Amino acid sequence: MYAAKELPQLKTFRILDCISLGEVLNAFVEHRNQNLHIYNLKKINNTQNLIGFKPSNEEKLKISNLNRKILFESLKSNEIDYSAFIYYNQLKNKINLSQEQVLELYNSELKKHERELQQEAFKNPLKKIDLQSFQTELKSKKWNPIIIQKSQSVAVCNYLKKFKNFDEFLNEFED
Repeated sequence: MYAAKELPQLKTFRILDCISLGEVLNAFVEHRNQNLHIYNLKKINNTQNLIGFKPSNEEKLKISNLNRKILFESLKSNEIDYSAFIYYNQLKNKINLSQEQVLELYNSELKKHERELQQEAFKNPLKKIDLQSFQTELKSKKWNPIIIQKSQSVAVCNYLKKFKNFDEFLNEFED
């Protein structure tokens, strides 16, 4: 805008600038989505949720192997992959956790989640509402589904961390 007033001999295109900015932002979003695991899983899930999506057995196997490879890579870097809960029902019989271990795992994830909410509330005052609703939910003594999924993910990750070879890792999913 300033350049258009001060230098009338130069042509400025405001719309072109907006388009260029949009292209840069779209390129950033695409780069981020390609590199972040959770966005890849959401992209796969959105594809699967389309009305006309009916994958063949070969496509299902390919998607499943891709997800397992991503999980294996995240476990190699000693990180907890919170999307691992999708394999909990499949591996539940192999994990073998006692009732005390389940409660301990749930309570530790509950404390972690509450600390995360407190940190978010400290950074952003609008997030205090989330923290307050979470704390009232805790008082009701009901099991939080988010914490259950996180606990299941931790249990699956702890079980699968012992497999250092990808073939052994894949064999664990075979029934």
